[in-house]
Amino acid sequence: MLRTLAAAAVLAVAQPAAAQTLAIPADPINAVEGEWYGETADLSVDIRGGVVTARNVKTADRYIIQGGVKDGTVVARWTGFNGAAAGNSFSGQCWTTGGEGWKLYPCREAGNISARAVDGKGFYTLYILNHTFRRKADINAAMWAARK
Repeated sequence: MLRTLAAAAVLAVAQPAAAQTLAIPADPINAVEGEWYGETADLSVDIRGGVVTARNVKTADRYIIQGGVKDGTVVARWTGFNGAAAGNSFSGQCWTTGGEGWKLYPCREAGNISARAVDGKGFYTLYILNHTFRRKADINAAMWAARK
């Protein structure tokens, strides 16, 4: 009997928490309004009406420095959403490099939203400026401290 209880306890502990499934918001441009924070880089973006502005740029990331991204740089102007067939990407303009240097070009892979789950908690991430961003509440303390 004790062996059966011990085996059941091990199985119960070994089972992962059920992941919370999130659908992509019906109106992603309005759903992403507000402040988002880099998962691995010490910077944030503020989104208002589809305009994405860099804030608190303290990272030593080569891409960000090379691109001349500073506090207040508009790094995207999202005018629409392409949906799942196009990788849940935003349409409009995104900050990237092209033939004429760093500026706003039509978004391609730069600018999308995804739903993720960690430890059973669902949340959204944004990908822009070659970085993944989350809401502050969705970044754990260890990840927050490791941002550079």
